[in-house]
Amino acid sequence: MPNENIMTESIAKSILEDVGIPKRENIDWLHNIYRFGLLDPYEEAQNGREYLFFVKPDLYIVDGSVATNGSCTLQSDISNNPFFLELARKWPQIIPQLQYQADSSHCPFSLLLTNAVASNLDLPGLQSTTIQNPVNNFGTSYDYRGTSEASDDNFTFSLEFKDTKYLDVYMFFRAYEEYETLKAQGRINLYKSNLYRNYTTGKILHDQFGIFKFIVGEDMETILHYSYYCGVMWTSLPRDSFNDANFDDGIKYAIDGKAAFVEDMNPLIIKDFNNLVATYASNSSFVEAPLWVPEILGDGTPNGHVDQKPVKIPYVDTSTDHGIATYKLKFKKAANRDN
Repeated sequence: MPNENIMTESIAKSILEDVGIPKRENIDWLHNIYRFGLLDPYEEAQNGREYLFFVKPDLYIVDGSVATNGSCTLQSDISNNPFFLELARKWPQIIPQLQYQADSSHCPFSLLLTNAVASNLDLPGLQSTTIQNPVNNFGTSYDYRGTSEASDDNFTFSLEFKDTKYLDVYMFFRAYEEYETLKAQGRINLYKSNLYRNYTTGKILHDQFGIFKFIVGEDMETILHYSYYCGVMWTSLPRDSFNDANFDDGIKYAIDGKAAFVEDMNPLIIKDFNNLVATYASNSSFVEAPLWVPEILGDGTPNGHVDQKPVKIPYVDTSTDHGIATYKLKFKKAANRDN
């Protein structure tokens, strides 16, 4: 006779329902009432990860692009400037991170900052204003709800970045500061260059940029929340980090920034992100970089692992998870990369 002690799947699910954990298909937050509370282990968010992608500004530092060997030509306004001569000699790889048009690969993001950032980027809370009606004969007035638009504007933040002993990150911010000083002194002439004249005639702020923020779930792909910081500029230089030579915890800087405005959960953010990477990501030298690498040992045992090798470009893919449309953060790798 069958073993009566064997617990079937239906019995197990029944027991779970008895302790307040319904079957996945029976959970409906919108149309049911769970009188004794609801435990939903299927959709509860666990620890995730934050990704920040810094859109490159387009400072006018060099004419043309920086070659792979580091050779470049400073534009005439700064061709005799000692600081930028030193930058071009010792840190030429920093220039394409500050000047989009100096990057022959046309990567839209300053990947140096994406890899160096060591803290989370704050989001401003929203607080609406109220509109008060005139007081009536009984001394009573009524407030109507206004909007929270003002909460999006002029948001200041601070980010911490780690650096190497070669000070690549510091020189990124040092060059940005030096450029802003020269620009304020009227020593940067955009109009003389056909490539940069459009910034003047179109009234485009070439030294400001955007930051995309994605928070992904425990699968490291599904986007839980996304936001965009528009009109960002750096407003501080951490020179005081070198007050002493104690770098026991490595070299780190706290950099202040300011965004003209912030928005979140607008699908246009996803569209703009994919539009930015479209040309770069469509390059045939890049292929899909799966998060999980399946592997079979010699004895036929599955032994997959997470792919922790470097990737090249991110993009957002639309997919469906248990009937719900979701966004997933995906990456592409170099086609000639091992594995």
